[in-house]
Amino acid sequence: MKRIMILLSILLMLVGCSSSKEAENPEPKPLSVEELYNLGMDAINAKDYGKAYEYLTQYVEAGGTEAYYELGSMYYYGDGVQVDDVKALECFELAAAKGNGDAMEMAGWCYEQGDGTEVNVEKAFEYYKNGEAIDHAGCTTRLGWFYGHGIAVEQDLKKAAEYYQKGAEAGLAWAQRLMCYCYLYGVGVEADYEKAYEWGIKAVENGDDFSALYLSTMYNEGLYVDASAEKTKEYLEKAISNNNQQIIDAIKEGAADGYYSADVLPDSLK
Repeated sequence: MKRIMILLSILLMLVGCSSSKEAENPEPKPLSVEELYNLGMDAINAKDYGKAYEYLTQYVEAGGTEAYYELGSMYYYGDGVQVDDVKALECFELAAAKGNGDAMEMAGWCYEQGDGTEVNVEKAFEYYKNGEAIDHAGCTTRLGWFYGHGIAVEQDLKKAAEYYQKGAEAGLAWAQRLMCYCYLYGVGVEADYEKAYEWGIKAVENGDDFSALYLSTMYNEGLYVDASAEKTKEYLEKAISNNNQQIIDAIKEGAADGYYSADVLPDSLK
């Protein structure tokens, strides 16, 4: 009897120890949908795309619907996951259906370029139009591009310039560049060198290389500003600062044709 009592005491001690350990090391509580989303977005901000993909896929599997644009971007650019244009477009379209303007622009871009699908400029136009309706600057400017080049719609240069203007006023650098171009060459608007210069300066301040090339033209020819070899060279150097080959080729061609004199050419292009 005494032996039985001792065995029972030992068993009770073991059970007690086990319960104590479980209390000290409880099972981790599953993350909520909101927590998964916040952790995923924090990881994106930290550029830890592997973690972002892990959290956001869990978020979507748990029923979350607010991360499709971010997942689409990761699939499109290969951030934290292998590039998959088909999955990227699927995600962009899901996000666009929820009213995400950035996703509308990217879905339109995929249809315009044939990324993850067959080229379908009519579908691209539809996405850009939907984005313009909610004042998305990127969609608005791309819609202008379609009107300016007669893509999926009859060409209308005036309408194109109107859309570019909206994008430019929203602060989009490449829309500001397009307005510089339109006023410089009278495309869809009356030529106005002062306005061309103003938009060119804004675009350059926003990091646009092509606008620096346009400003070099204005200083080279003395359009609105006094002709200046020094300023022409300054803006040519800004134009090639990111090694844009298209710009470099254009400058070389201009030099070969005698448009740019040797004294204005950047040293790297001489």
